[in-house]
Amino acid sequence: RLVSLLKKKTVRVNSYHRQGLFNDQVSPHLRSSARSDADGVMEAIYHPSLPIMGMQWHPERSGGDSAAGKKIVMAFKNRTLYWSGKR
Repeated sequence: RLVSLLKKKTVRVNSYHRQGLFNDQVSPHLRSSARSDADGVMEAIYHPSLPIMGMQWHPERSGGDSAAGKKIVMAFKNRTLYWSGKR
């Protein structure tokens, strides 16, 4: 769904965490929606039907794709990114 929102498969992000999740560490009920090309660490996860979403990202810091960041923030705020506007 991030690809659909952003209209691209790869986005530069500013991740400073040096930590993350791998498949064997995540509930089978959650899905990965973004991974690091460098090490395969999940950078974003979501639940396909419940309003649960997590993302490792610093939108307030420079170094990433700011236009993509704005789209993600607005989609999250409007609840359209993963849950089709359900409230």
